[in-house]
Amino acid sequence: EFAKVLKSHQENIQDLKELNFADNPIGNDGVLSLAKSLKQSNEEGDGNAMISVLDLSATNCGSESATALLKCSSISSVRLFNNNLGSKGFEALTPLLGGHPT
Repeated sequence: EFAKVLKSHQENIQDLKELNFADNPIGNDGVLSLAKSLKQSNEEGDGNAMISVLDLSATNCGSESATALLKCSSISSVRLFNNNLGSKGFEALTPLLGGHPT
């Protein structure tokens, strides 16, 4: 679980700004777990909320998990290349892009 890993290494990753999971097939469940962890970090105010850039290219994530990530206030840039989100996925993400410049 991402939440446990991030929390257990909180002191070591306080300055972590970018995570790159590109080409790792963590799938929808993995990305949802990451989104939950980042959201929880923001709510609890611990050091994990500093992550602002995520590369999730070719991770087999779906629109549900991508949407959950865009709802994390600390995220300013998400790379979602090669995830086969399709038109429906893009339509689901579009309303959330206003607060995310890249």
